[in-house]
Amino acid sequence: MSEKKDLINLTDNKTIDLSNLNEDDKREINMLIAKKRIELEHKATEQKIDIESLKIDLQSKSDQVFDFVDKGGSITITKTKEDSTGRTEVIMGNTDEAARGKLSRSAKGLQDNSKWMIIGAVVVGIIAIISFSG
Repeated sequence: MSEKKDLINLTDNKTIDLSNLNEDDKREINMLIAKKRIELEHKATEQKIDIESLKIDLQSKSDQVFDFVDKGGSITITKTKEDSTGRTEVIMGNTDEAARGKLSRSAKGLQDNSKWMIIGAVVVGIIAIISFSG
């Protein structure tokens, strides 16, 4: 029976033999393994909650899209979410924007630089006109 006490099952096929360690070291390793198992269970629970939350949110948005389209409207819904499972980007709808499947800069949480691009293009155009006319 003491032989089994000296073995730690890490997975179904892997074990660590602690028989050559003293009791304090064995106890410390067992406590570390218990802590890591608790952390792993916590992470798994957090991911399950995040996945269920995303599932509910996407179902709600999908229902909104279908309801809006059923009434003859056009709609694009974008959603960006970061959680314990990673980053999720979703575009739903019946518009050309939704069909392209690319999030706008603002939907990605980035600053919209389009006005600066337009101003830059106007400045370049004015410089080109001045250089060709003068």
